[in-house]
Formats: sequence, C-alpha cells, structure tokens
Amino acid sequence: MLERKPTSYVLDADIKGFFQHLDHDWIIRFVESRIKDPNIIRLVRRMLKAGILNNYEFEATEEGSGQGSVCSPIISCIYMHYVLIWWFKEVVTPKLRGYAGLVVYADDFVVTFQYKSDAEWFYEHLKNRMEHFGLSLEENKSRLIEFGRFAKERSAKQGTKLETLTFLGLHTTVHRARMVDSE
Repeated sequence: MLERKPTSYVLDADIKGFFQHLDHDWIIRFVESRIKDPNIIRLVRRMLKAGILNNYEFEATEEGSGQGSVCSPIISCIYMHYVLIWWFKEVVTPKLRGYAGLVVYADDFVVTFQYKSDAEWFYEHLKNRMEHFGLSLEENKSRLIEFGRFAKERSAKQGTKLETLTFLGLHTTVHRARMVDSE
C-alpha cells in the first residue's frame, strides 16, 4: 500500500488498554452473530468471566480478555473485525474521495489515505466508533503522518523533519519516492 498505491497520509493509531477494555456483552454479540451453538456461547461466557491471576492474587474480570489467555488473540481478532475492519470496508470506504487501505494485527493498525481530508474525517469518526464499543485511542501515540511520494519534497519546502512510521517493529521512512525498510 505504501509503495504501489496512491498513499499520501498514514494514520498510526494506538488503542488505550485494548485487552483490558474489551466489552464482554459486545464479544458475546459478535460471536453469536456467527455461531448459533449455545454450548460454544456458554464456553465463551465462562472464559470471559473466569478471572485472572495477578501477582498470585485472583482478580475477577468484568471487562477485558486476559492477556496470556489462549482465547485472547482470537477474541481480539473478532472484536477488531466488527469494530474496525467491517466498518472500514462497508461504511467508511464508500464515503471517501480517494484510495484508503487498512492493515490490522491484533490491536495494532495503520490506515493509509490518498487525501488528507479523508484521513481527518476518518480519524474523527474513528474516535466515536471506538467509544461506542468501550475503547479509546491513546491520543499521545496516535498521529496522522504525511507519507508517500511527495512527503519528502513538502517536508523540505516547509523546513520540517520527515516523519517515520514504525508498525509491528518495522521502521519505515520515505526515500526517493519509494519506501525502504531502514532496519
């Protein structure tokens, strides 16, 4: 998406305490939308309410999915599918003027845009969407980055430092109108 699509802006977003704030009612609703077996639903409910051991002390879980649980990665993927991926594909993309792409891995995601106005519109609506599902963005870690083939020239003209993107440990920067892995 960064090299071969008309990407000019990247939204690098971070969800605040994602695994600790997953809403159990929403999880059950998402699972029930695809799985009709009441035994599976009962198992998911039990797993969510099982609690966690923290420093050898039991803590009940009224929300969230304990990190380290075998089911936690699956639950996070289901949650992100309905909260972000489905919404982006079915609702957001048709309303945008230009190209937009989304990459999600568990609770980490980046969104690429052709136009800044699309990116800003999405960012505002994303905050509301996250809030509706009991989540919030970490404002200090979420940012809109000018990226793509014209970013280097604009940065030089404005006298600003060229921003870089780190996603899942891969550090990426603009170089001669193409993307390169700097690590």
